Amino acid sequence: MVIAVFLGLNALTIDLTFYEGLTQPLAALKTQASGLMLLVPPLWFTGLYETLLGNKDPMFQALASAALLSIPVSLGALYMTVGLSFRRHLKKFNAAAPRKKFLSSIKESVFPILNKTLLRQPDQRAVFDFYRKTMKSSQIHRARLIGFLAAGSGIILFYLLGWLVSLADLSQVTRISLSIPLIFNLFLILGIRNVANVPSALEANWIFQLTEKNPFRHYVSGLRKGIFFLNIIPVNILFLVIFSLLWDITTAFYLFIYILGISVLLMEAFFARFRKIPFACSYMPGKEKFHIYLGPYIIGFVLYYFLTTSLAAVLLQNPLYLAVFWIGILVSVLGIRLYQNLFYYPYTPIIYEEKIEPVMVTLGSSL
Repeated sequence: MVIAVFLGLNALTIDLTFYEGLTQPLAALKTQASGLMLLVPPLWFTGLYETLLGNKDPMFQALASAALLSIPVSLGALYMTVGLSFRRHLKKFNAAAPRKKFLSSIKESVFPILNKTLLRQPDQRAVFDFYRKTMKSSQIHRARLIGFLAAGSGIILFYLLGWLVSLADLSQVTRISLSIPLIFNLFLILGIRNVANVPSALEANWIFQLTEKNPFRHYVSGLRKGIFFLNIIPVNILFLVIFSLLWDITTAFYLFIYILGISVLLMEAFFARFRKIPFACSYMPGKEKFHIYLGPYIIGFVLYYFLTTSLAAVLLQNPLYLAVFWIGILVSVLGIRLYQNLFYYPYTPIIYEEKIEPVMVTLGSSL
C-alpha cells in the first residue's frame, strides 16, 4: 500500500510538470495548480529551500510550513507503526490457540468439495495444498507478491491522477475504468509467476522427487487450479462488487466474465513452459534480466493495455460477443494443453535444482 501511494504521489508530481508543460516556470505552475502543489511532498521542501534563501512568496512559505510540519508527523508515524508492528509480532509468542475466523471456516468447508470434484488426482491435491498453505504462511512470498500488486496499483493511480479522473468518470464505461481490473490482474499473475520460482521449503522437493510419476501435467494443473480459485476468483469478485456499485449489475457481470477469460489466458501463457514444483525448487536470482528486457516489457504492457481495453469496449455491448470470446479462450487453452501434453511434458523433466550459469565462457580453452 505504501509503495502504491508513493507511486501515485510521483504520478501527481509528473502531472504537475509534464502534463502542464516542461517549459513552464514554477511561477506559472503556482498560478495554474496552486491547490495541487500543497499535496505534493517534493514541492514542500522546494518551498522550504526557497524560504531559507529569503524568498517571501506566500506560496513558498505555505509549502515550507507543510515541510516543517511533515517532519514530526513522519517521525510520529514511524514510531507508531514500528511500535504496532513489534506489538503484533510479540503477541504471536504469547498467543494461545488461534481463533478460527468466519471466512476461514467457510474456506475450509469449500476445500473438501474441491478435492472431490476438481482435484481428484492426488498429485493435483498435493500441489494445490502446498501452494495454498505456503502463500498463507510465508511472509517472504506474500511480501514479494504484494510488491507486484503495489506496482500495478501505482500504475493505476498514475492514470487516475494523471488524467484527473473523478468518481463520476469511473461511473462511465471508459478505457480508464476498464483498465483498472485488467492491469491489476496482469500484475497479480506476473507476481505469482515470479514468487512460484522462489523456494520456501527447499527440502520439500525430496518428497516430490521420491513420489514423482508421469504425467507431469497433474502437478501444473494443481498449481493452475490453485491460482484460479485462490487468487483470480476472489480478486475479480471484489471488482464485480465495486463495479456493480459504479455501473449496473449486468455490465459489471459482463466485465467479470471478460476479466476471467483474460486472466485464464494470461495464466496459461505465463505457465505454459513452467517446469517446477512451486516453492520447492532452487532458484537463481537475476535470471529474469529485467534491465535487458525492460523495453520489450514496456511495449508488451502498452499493447496489452490498448488491446484488452479496446476488446472489452466491444464485447460488453453484446453477451453474444462474450460467448464467442470464451469459445476463443477455450480453443486457445485446448491448443496450449495439446502442445504441453504431446510435445513438452513427455520430453521435459522437472527442474528441482537450477544449475549456476557459467560466469565466463572458456571458448574451448583447456585452462
